[in-house]
Amino acid sequence: MLLFNPLKNNPDYADPKTRELMQKVIDFFEAKGLKKIKADWHGKVWNHDFVDFMRDNQVFATLMTPAGYGDENSCWDTWRNAIFAEIVGFYGITYWYTFQVSMLGLVPVFTGSNEALKHKTAQLLKDGEVFAFGLSEKEHGADIYSSEMALTPQAGGTYLGNGRKYYIGNGNEAAITSMFGKMADTGDYVFFATNSKHAAYDCIRNTVNAPNYVAELALHDYPVTDADIMERGPKAWDNMLNTINVCKFNLGFGSLGLATHAFYEALDHAAGRELYG
Repeated sequence: MLLFNPLKNNPDYADPKTRELMQKVIDFFEAKGLKKIKADWHGKVWNHDFVDFMRDNQVFATLMTPAGYGDENSCWDTWRNAIFAEIVGFYGITYWYTFQVSMLGLVPVFTGSNEALKHKTAQLLKDGEVFAFGLSEKEHGADIYSSEMALTPQAGGTYLGNGRKYYIGNGNEAAITSMFGKMADTGDYVFFATNSKHAAYDCIRNTVNAPNYVAELALHDYPVTDADIMERGPKAWDNMLNTINVCKFNLGFGSLGLATHAFYEALDHAAGRELYG
């Protein structure tokens, strides 16, 4: 069984450019060091430094922009994303989480029918932004049929979004939170884009006592146009389920990275321990 070794950068990469990108990720964490990583964890510091690094090195743009929407080396490659998940999981759950919930926010965009929004999102990835997935609600949990987030048509063909979401990773910083809800007039399911910095987007609080930001949030008459709508009707529902299917796969590789680091720490501890000496 092949375990990730940051001193060897030993995964089986498909091409030299991917190896170079992953080496930059490893170098970032090795330069940061375990002491600072642990200090940020205990200080509950959101990983702005890692997000800045990913912007400067086009990490998310390379890994999560589908072919045809970004630069030549950009493509959505499950094998490559799994390796990245393992590497960032090795160094800390906070870093993996920012990646994971960004992916959750991106899948509804790129599986949707709004081509202009896909190209806008590709530029946001180049700009180094993060993303979020506005699905769960406090009163309903995983009962998605009961979602209360509503998009209400207005005169002139616009809409207003109202409702609350709960346990939304990156909900504090997301350039796009892919919001799942229903059309108030028809009950049809809908996915639409919101921005966490908009005045009508209320990021209420972090629901966890950790560096990860897992938001409770609310929309108060959030203005939406057709340019913000990713999908509606049965396909919006299908895209929601497919998003979960795609992204749950990464859980295993993030966990593998965590477990590998724990294994190395256990070996180091055991090797240096003297009993009754």
